[in-house]
Amino acid sequence: MEKLDKTCSICLHDRKQPKILTCLHVYCCQCLLDYVNKSLKDGQFPCPLCRVQIQLPSGGVEEFKNLSEGDDVSGVDDVVDAITETDDLSNMNDVASPAAELGLCDVCESQTSVNYRCKDCKQNICDSCKKIHSKIPVTKNHVIIDFVDGIEEEEISEHSNHGNQSPVDPCPVHTSKLIEIYCVGCKTCVCLQCYVDESNRGVHNGHRILNLDNKDTQTKLRENLKCLNTNLQAQIDRLQKFSDHLTSKLSEIDICSEEACNKVDQQVQLISKLVQSRAEQIKTQINNTRHEERNKLEILRKEMEMSITELKSAIKDSLITLEGESVVKIVERNERNRNDEMKVKQKDLVVPDLQFPSFLPGSDVRDEVGRLVGECKNLKLQNFTLKFNTKTISRGSLDSKIELFDFVDLVWCLSADCKDDGRLSMYMFLIKSKTEKEMKVKIKYSFTILNKVESKSRSKNFNTEEFSTRKGHGCGRSNLINIKELKNPDDGFVDKDGNFSIRLSIQQV
Repeated sequence: MEKLDKTCSICLHDRKQPKILTCLHVYCCQCLLDYVNKSLKDGQFPCPLCRVQIQLPSGGVEEFKNLSEGDDVSGVDDVVDAITETDDLSNMNDVASPAAELGLCDVCESQTSVNYRCKDCKQNICDSCKKIHSKIPVTKNHVIIDFVDGIEEEEISEHSNHGNQSPVDPCPVHTSKLIEIYCVGCKTCVCLQCYVDESNRGVHNGHRILNLDNKDTQTKLRENLKCLNTNLQAQIDRLQKFSDHLTSKLSEIDICSEEACNKVDQQVQLISKLVQSRAEQIKTQINNTRHEERNKLEILRKEMEMSITELKSAIKDSLITLEGESVVKIVERNERNRNDEMKVKQKDLVVPDLQFPSFLPGSDVRDEVGRLVGECKNLKLQNFTLKFNTKTISRGSLDSKIELFDFVDLVWCLSADCKDDGRLSMYMFLIKSKTEKEMKVKIKYSFTILNKVESKSRSKNFNTEEFSTRKGHGCGRSNLINIKELKNPDDGFVDKDGNFSIRLSIQQV
């Protein structure tokens, strides 16, 4: 079984004080506590990932089983064993069994109406997966046959052709010869006769070539393909982690929307029927925002799932290629997988700017209906990427580099400097309100020093803080990174001109 991921799907960072739910999903203790406070209803709350209803123990979140850093939990069975040390599994929700049962779709592992089979992938697929199979570039040209009418014919055909295979990698031009050479410059596999003929015409002049008949070359090509498969799996894990994070954000939007609508209902109960229409208008605004923001995340999540499916299919095709003897197919698969890897690496996995529905209740029943019921207020989550240069950051100079930005009708600044201990410090200040009136705002925020290798980026998350438009109100954070490490181009944080980027993520609460 695969090793369990140590990332919390709520905060998308390494888990702190991990707690195991009865559905076998694991989260940070504090993240789970904040989530339960928002979503608890009748002593139960839905799991942020699988949405299974979880019964909150009498002792609260702290009573869920701990998962220690030293625990070697290698699969679902081990998690179950860890839980059953103190918990009664008789109340656990039913967990779906793996798709090893006869009749399940080999792709989605859930549909039982399997009507088709892919001759290239050697998989049984359902109607839904067949549609996706036909759209993905990697699999759209595969041969799909009707499961009932064509499966027996396919098996008979494969059986009759077994043992009558043609020679491996024959030359399409000189059919009696085998392909022996790969021209790196032309990216073409040819036989020796083709190479000589084409070289005489100046086709391969000066190009590096590989002897495909050489065992060491074949071994290296196979190892390269295996390495590319490993890299593609790493990209799948990266996309899956981000997809899980999007799922938790979808859940958060739902919870905020439901909480806002409940507050609307509670406020409306205090007033007469005259304000009911106003209440419905506010709920419509909230739900419109909810649908708009969900659509943003759904589109992005579906894109992640599509990319994951394509990469998995590429790996499966690669494994089939590796089992075969054709070096040409291995060369071609190397090239396709390398292109797939480069394409996925270029994806910027950043949660889009979002608006979280909220509700501000009215307080004075003597005012007009609109003020009495309240108003819809969307709490924003926004990302800012601000650029700095190491040459402008001097030790002990607070105002060495400042970047301004706008958030919730307020003007803010982010300053960077170097402390005496040689470490980078960031300071954030609330400058003024665009409406020229004093304002207060509560936010959660995080700094991420971006690296060209995403896994090396440095992130710092901070608790909720209240800011006001009083002059000089702000906060600072030191010890983010050593300046020497930041300035070293080999570490990937700065470009050749000394520029580096800070991603500031702010969420209004």
